[in-house]
Amino acid sequence: MSTTWTLIPWNELTTSIDTLQAIDNNKPTMTYLDLYQQLSELNSDELTQIVSIYDKHVDDYSLADNELINNKGKIYIGI
Repeated sequence: MSTTWTLIPWNELTTSIDTLQAIDNNKPTMTYLDLYQQLSELNSDELTQIVSIYDKHVDDYSLADNELINNKGKIYIGI
């Protein structure tokens, strides 16, 4: 049994990483005001669900902490 290796040209690898980073950096984002407005449209059953953060890229979620985190003036939802 032999093992063969395939080398990826360095510029293809770095270009792909740069492209994915650019897509992620330029995707539409949400402000806390946007979040508040969307939450105000939920019914009472939906509002009593546990808050979780869903990562669509890996099809997994994490439960949010019970308090927001204020780190040097930036507000975060902790997980």
